Formats: sequence, structure tokens, C-alpha cells
Amino acid sequence: MVCGRLIEHCVCLGAPIISHLLFVEDTAVFGKVDKAQVDVVESVLDTYVVTSGQQINYDKTQVMFSEETSQSINNSILIKLDIWEVLSYDKYLGLLTRVSRSKKKPFLPIKDRTRKRLNGWMDRHLFWAGRKVLIKVVA
Repeated sequence: MVCGRLIEHCVCLGAPIISHLLFVEDTAVFGKVDKAQVDVVESVLDTYVVTSGQQINYDKTQVMFSEETSQSINNSILIKLDIWEVLSYDKYLGLLTRVSRSKKKPFLPIKDRTRKRLNGWMDRHLFWAGRKVLIKVVA
């Protein structure tokens, strides 16, 4: 739990229960959609600004809601936190932010791009060690 007040959340069946993920320059926070949790997230963001001396770029700060969340609740949270909503066609790190029931279709462009790059390299006369390094770089 973050600050002992952020409720941990399961993002899908079979997934571990988490409250947040930290990346190099990104943070993902997961939680229930209710006023108390929104207040906790707002408090965590405010505390971060005060303690780190850094500012949050709200133009790049987004929230993604479950499809079961009502639009009126979504709107109230967006207004309170002054952030944007992730749209279904948005991308993060080159991948769609929402994956439909088809788990293969969203990843086909990546598979095709990787295959094209590898085919170009396979035509070159590289030793297997060189090919292995190139495959790791692309994948």
C-alpha cells in the first residue's frame, strides 16, 4: 500500500494484486473508483511534488477507467484531478492501451515489423552470435 491508504487492486483475473507500478519515467497507480481513493491519489501526487521539488506534467498525466465505471463518475474524477482520460485508440510504448477480446490482433503489427527486420538481417552473412544480438535488439 502507498502511504498505507491506497487500496491494492486486481487488474484482471489471475493477475497479482497491486497498487502501483514504477517505471523509469512513468508511474501507474491502480485502485478503486471512489472519492476516498481519488483523494488518496491526489494526496500522494501533492506529497510527491512537495518532497521531490519536481512538478507533475498534467498534460501528460492520464487515467484509464474500467468499462463498468459510469461516465458521470469518470467526469467528476477527471475534473477533480485535472487530468485526461486515456482513449481506446491511444498508445503507450507503441502498444494500444486497451486490448480487445482478441489477444493476438493488437500485437500483429509488432510481430510483422519484427519479422521484416529479421528477414532483412538474415540475408546478411552474419555469424549466429551476431544474429542473436540483432534479434535481442529488435525483440
